[in-house]
Order: sequence, then structure tokens, then C-alpha cells
Amino acid sequence: MENDSANGAFVYFGHILVFNLNFNLVLQYFFPCVYIRLVGLPAKDLSQSPNDKHLVRLASELNISQFNDFLLHLGLQTKDWEKIEYNWGRAEDAMVVALLQWKERNQNVTFQKILDAQESIADNRHHLCQVFKGQPGLLENTSFGFKDTPEDRFLSTLSRKLGNCVIQLGIELGLTFSDIEAVYVKHPKDLFSQMYEVLKIWKQKTPENTYLNLMLAIQRVRGKQFLKRNFCCNI
Repeated sequence: MENDSANGAFVYFGHILVFNLNFNLVLQYFFPCVYIRLVGLPAKDLSQSPNDKHLVRLASELNISQFNDFLLHLGLQTKDWEKIEYNWGRAEDAMVVALLQWKERNQNVTFQKILDAQESIADNRHHLCQVFKGQPGLLENTSFGFKDTPEDRFLSTLSRKLGNCVIQLGIELGLTFSDIEAVYVKHPKDLFSQMYEVLKIWKQKTPENTYLNLMLAIQRVRGKQFLKRNFCCNI
């Protein structure tokens, strides 16, 4: 359906009606893979340096069987990856740590280098789509107000539900990797205490320590269904 007007046109994309002046913005935010297939990533984006959140999201998209080759193309050596694997054990955590160390050791870290490494291992999946992808908002259909700050009792209960995603959730909540390493040292092999400590640090150090920002970070790491099952958050 199209409806031309003096100022532009309304067009349908799937089930969404958008004004064509903002059509590219809608594609970039909600349908990044479609946007990248149509026009490619802008040069200004490829020249930017990924932040820690970008690298956490990238790690969740990559295939562990190709990860060593991917790191070699980024400039890390096999012995570096083997040491990280030994120290961190769980593949999902080790992949995040390896990418964070790559960023820390190199001055010129860009999305272009990530894309080049991905192409070098013949991985044609659109990983950067997911890295840049925005998130849908949440409808406030819960027992708490999204603008409120979570109580410690809530964070304690939540820590027992989240599972093994301490590094991923900590980074999404804005903690530094140094913060998270200190948590592992303080609570070795105690997943509940690690997660609870991460949530308390977030609450204490972050001005935007609201239920909403916490739920959005959890949605990014654990997915929409986790929120629906545990908190009745409608997407």
C-alpha cells in the first residue's frame, strides 16, 4: 500500500506502516540485516571502534569451531586463545574474554577488521546485524514500576534465575571487565554470589539503575521469552 503526499509517502514494510522520510532509520534500527543487504554498512560505522557491549553480542553470534581462525585473522595467536580457554573454561565466556583482550591489546580496533576477519574464514552470516540491532521496548505489565530502582531482595531472587551469564549481563549493564574479574576473584565457583555481586555493583555505580534498564539488559542476554516467563514483560 502506498499513499503519496506532498511531503513524502506512506509505505508498508511487513506489518509496519512508516513514513518514507524515516524509512532508512526504521530499517537500520529494526531490520539491520535487511538494511545491510540493501546498502551495506556505512563507512563511518565500519571505521568505528566496537565497545565492550558490541563484542559481547558478537561473541554470542560466532561459531566456536571457527573462533580460533577468526582470532588469528584479528591478530591473536593460538596460544593466547588456548590460555584463555584454560582459564575461563566455558566457551561462551572465553570467546568474550578473547575479544575484549584483542581490543585492549590493539590501538586500531574497528568493525572493518571484524568484518575482514569474518570474510577471511568464509563466514557470510550477518553477525554485525545483530551487534547493531536495536531492541523492542517493553510494556509495563509487571508488579513493579519500570522507573523504580530494584530492591536488593529482588536482585537476590533474580540472581538464582538468570543462569550462567555473569560476564555477558555485567557488560550489558555497563560494568567494566575489571569489575567482573574482581567478582570472580571474590566469589570463585559460586555462580549465585557472582551474579548477585554484579547486580549490586550495577545498582550502586549506575545512575540509570532502573527496572527498565535491567530488564532491557536481561532481554539482550537471555531473550524475550525469559522475561515473559519470569516477569510478565510484554514485548
